[in-house]
Amino acid sequence: MVRDGGRIASSAGAAGDGPGRTNVGAAPTTENLERLAGLLADGTLSVPIQASYPLAQVDQALKALTGQHTQGKLAVTLP
Repeated sequence: MVRDGGRIASSAGAAGDGPGRTNVGAAPTTENLERLAGLLADGTLSVPIQASYPLAQVDQALKALTGQHTQGKLAVTLP
């Protein structure tokens, strides 16, 4: 539920229709990925990481992903 005047965006098509609701999506083309890389590099876009797990603990990362609401992304680090 979105409060009056609130906004919601979903990459899974879950925002619905109406004012303040946006369903977003992009094809993973070279052009789109380069644009995203540029936005990350210049600080326009940031991706908050709530928790980071080593690859050996990927099972714990998956449990956290399905068992709680996150305020950021969960990351898995590779050796």
